[in-house]
Parts: sequence; structure tokens; C-alpha cells
Amino acid sequence: MKNLFAYFALCLTVAFGLAVSSCGTQCKGVDCGTHGTCDEADGKCACVTGYSLTSGTNAKCDSLNNAKFIGSWMSSETCTPAVDANPYTITISAVSGDLTMVRISNFSRSNCGTDPLVVTATIDGTNLKSYTTTCADITGLSGSSNLSSDGKTLNVNYALTVGGTAYTCSASMAKQ
Repeated sequence: MKNLFAYFALCLTVAFGLAVSSCGTQCKGVDCGTHGTCDEADGKCACVTGYSLTSGTNAKCDSLNNAKFIGSWMSSETCTPAVDANPYTITISAVSGDLTMVRISNFSRSNCGTDPLVVTATIDGTNLKSYTTTCADITGLSGSSNLSSDGKTLNVNYALTVGGTAYTCSASMAKQ
């Protein structure tokens, strides 16, 4: 009986040891970078807010979401009612302390007083949304966008009211 009990205890110990040692193997060898952690359930990286996975075989959470938008863009737009159709340059920059937002300068070629209009937008993957401005001259601002897969074209649809005139516009922006 003692041998049977010892054998049963040994089997139970081995089974428990195997079960415990198999825990956590989903993330064995997975490096999510400094801005991500591995999900034990599926072995995939979960990135902290503001970062996404880089592309490639050894993808890590090292890609800033706002980086794909930052830079100078040449904008061509059509509006109703019609506005100056000549292309113009806008600048998209990071918002200090917030990786989920960008600042767009010279938005819609409108002015806030004597300065170019500055708009803030929230990043949602390859889209910009929740456009806002502190300019009292601009009301009814709304918009949405989509960034091309190669990151070179940003299509923006927006509406705003300037001096009592409501505009609805579509802009195609090429990264410079």
C-alpha cells in the first residue's frame, strides 16, 4: 500500500510540475519592446497607448502612432461653397505630453485672427478624429480622415463655420 501511495504521489507531482511548467510558454521568446507586454493567453504583444507594433517578423511595440502623421503635407481641397483651390502646405506636429493627439497648423488655410488656424486631432489607428480648436472665429468644426497604407496620402473630410459661413470640404494631402 505504501508503494502504491508513493507511486500515486510521484505521478501527481509530475503531472502538477508539467502543468505549472507549461504556464507562460505562450510568451517564451516573445520580445514586445519597451512599450509593450506579451499576453500569456495568445502570445501576442499588447502595446501601451500611443504605440503600435512595428512591421516584420520580430514586431515590437516601438512605433509611435503619431509619427506617421508628423511632417509637412501639401493639401489640395474642394469645398462647398468654393474656396481658393490652389494647393497649400500644412504642418502636423506632436502634442507635447500626449501621444494620442497631433496639432495641425494652417488647417483649411483659415486664420484665427491674423495667425494660421491650429487644430488638434485625436489619433485612432490610421485615422484622425475629434478635431478641435480654441479659435473663437471657428465653430462647428468636425472631421474625419484616413491615412493610406504607404503613409504618403492623408484624405480628410471636414466641416467648419468661419464668420457665419459654413463650409464642407474634402482634402487630399501628400506628405512632403
